[in-house]
Amino acid sequence: MDPTEWTEIESVCATKPSSYSSPALHAGAARKSRAGSRPAIPLRVLQCLLLLFLCLAGACSPTQGNDLTKMQKARITIKGEVFEVWIARTEAEREKGLMFVTAEQLADTPEGLHRGMLFLFEQQKPLGFWMKNTITALDIAYINTDKTIVKTLTMKPLDESTYPSDRPARYALEVKAQLLKSLHIASGDLVDIPDDVLKETP
Repeated sequence: MDPTEWTEIESVCATKPSSYSSPALHAGAARKSRAGSRPAIPLRVLQCLLLLFLCLAGACSPTQGNDLTKMQKARITIKGEVFEVWIARTEAEREKGLMFVTAEQLADTPEGLHRGMLFLFEQQKPLGFWMKNTITALDIAYINTDKTIVKTLTMKPLDESTYPSDRPARYALEVKAQLLKSLHIASGDLVDIPDDVLKETP
């Protein structure tokens, strides 16, 4: 999963809004307040505190995973091995990823195709995934715009540390743990992704 849920908090809270200033600086221009009253708290500060409270309460972390039955699916090929993958195209789909997905849901299809999820990003850049709310161990392959795997990793269930791509990547493939190793898939291998899938990338 792509860990971006704290970005909004940082953007709201990191910088003091230009409209905020200490009441003491404008005491002469302000109307005399009633005795014992306190200066009003700026709206931006209240928004920041509310957002922080909601996130600490768990509201910023998805409580449900993707509805796999409603996600677009495609088939990709690596070294002759065919994968049937769910396409995580939107920010919401990428954020949830394979959260709460069981090992049974990631088992090969009756036709023998390997299941997984392919994450599509708008730009190539260094990527990093974590395993929050992800209950099944996974392999991840980071893939660049040339459709070449630049790094593979195995990720532990529920591990909230970041698994970095180290090099710029545009796509990421998640499958059940140890699958890539068993298929001898590694950095430098090419991934055949249908053009019609990539054309729909924003």
